[in-house]
Amino acid sequence: MIQSSLDTKKTVMNYLLYTSVLVFGVRASAVGSNNNYTLRRHKVHNIVLYPDKHSWCTSTPIKQVISDVDCDPVEIDNLVCLGACFSYSIPRTVPANNVDEVNSYCDSCQPVNTLWIPVKLKCSDGSNHTKRVQLIKECRCSSCSRHWELENPPADVADEGTSIQTSRMIQIYATDET
Repeated sequence: MIQSSLDTKKTVMNYLLYTSVLVFGVRASAVGSNNNYTLRRHKVHNIVLYPDKHSWCTSTPIKQVISDVDCDPVEIDNLVCLGACFSYSIPRTVPANNVDEVNSYCDSCQPVNTLWIPVKLKCSDGSNHTKRVQLIKECRCSSCSRHWELENPPADVADEGTSIQTSRMIQIYATDET
């Protein structure tokens, strides 16, 4: 039976960390204050079970077509993130305690540096319609939860009819084929 003394908890924590490093290749360190322990996990670049496999993530050029109903499509140069990053899940225990909390890790290949730009489309009724497009500048294996941080454009990329900072604005017009 595990005693609740601080020394016993440190021993158990060190054993669990050692086991996770042996099995999963996770570089982790215990951070404790009083009797509360948490794990600080770092990026997983390879797994001990598959030492010849490594995570990778790169940006690849694409031609992105921006379109809307009754508007001429516009093609722009952009990048897409492509790669294979590591994730794993460890079965949980119930009831859980502070030393049993290492149960998952997730990285995905995603943008870490982006810029939002307005793209103007010429529509059949003679009006212009502005769509906001995320330009990808750099990709990296990052925490899966980080994906949602880059989902929405910042406030300075305004909707049609409002002012936009000129330094951040790139206007792309569909070319007439007449």
